[in-house]
Parts: sequence; C-alpha cells; structure tokens
Amino acid sequence: HEVFLRVLEFIYTDTVVDVSLDLGIHLLVASEHFLLDRLKALCEDVIRREITAENVISILITSHQYTATGLKDTALDFILENLGDNKINIGLDELKSEPDLLVEIIRLQTLQLEVFINANRDGIEAEGGGADGGPGMQSLPLDTSVLDPNQQLRRQPNDLFGPAAEWRGE
Repeated sequence: HEVFLRVLEFIYTDTVVDVSLDLGIHLLVASEHFLLDRLKALCEDVIRREITAENVISILITSHQYTATGLKDTALDFILENLGDNKINIGLDELKSEPDLLVEIIRLQTLQLEVFINANRDGIEAEGGGADGGPGMQSLPLDTSVLDPNQQLRRQPNDLFGPAAEWRGE
C-alpha cells in the first residue's frame, strides 16, 4: 500500500522523500514494472548509499533481476573490494539462485588478478629483466605477497584497477 502511494506521489510531484532502504528496494521493483526511469534512478541512489556487507548480495540480486545496471556495478565493486569479509563470503551462498552473478564475480576477480600480475611483471621487465626470464627476472622477483587475497588486492581494487564496469569493457 505504501509503495503504491509513493509511486503516485512520484507521478504527481516528480520526487519522493524519506525513502528507507527497504522502501527503496520495493520502489525500484515498482519503477521497473511501471517503466518510471527517473524513479528507478532515485531509488538506485538511495540504495547505493545504504550498501553494507550484510545486504550487498541481496542488493546485487535485486539489481540484476530488475535491470538496475548502475546499482549492480556498485554492488559488484563493493563485493570485490570486500571479498575477504566473512559476511560477504557467507552471503555468496545466496547466489546459487543466480549463478550468472557468481560467474561474473569470479571473472572480475580473475581479471583483476591477471591485470595486476601483468602490471607487476611489466614493471619488472621495465627495470631490465627480459620476458625470457633473463637476469632481470632473477634480480627482481615477482612480489607474490601482493597476490595474497587478504592483503592489498582486496583492500584497494578500485585504486589499482578501476570500477567493475571498466573490467567488462563498458
């Protein structure tokens, strides 16, 4: 009942006020159903500001089901940045109903690792080591400590690699 009243409020005033996370999710679903793109964008903004480790998986699923691509990218970025968080790891079980999302997370994480390894390798080669594993590779070994998922990569993926949308070539 409240969702319908808020949709009517939006239709007549082009705004919605005092929207909670829960109401924002319900309004997002309604905005997709009624093709109200501006309301959808407003809801995405409300939801984006409320993402936590506890709710990010359900937000990812909802954004995927209701084609909220901006919100989905934000949720994916949050997951990748906080993959070491136990709450997120436990929440990944919810993705059994949406295996495409789980595959997308794995692909993005793998791509980030590949880019990071190549960037580190390129830095070593630039210092005088050759691609053939010559003396430069021996004198400047690949720093595998940064590949530990509990260290830098998990803490600052956007600083190192950019948002998830960039990894998908968007």
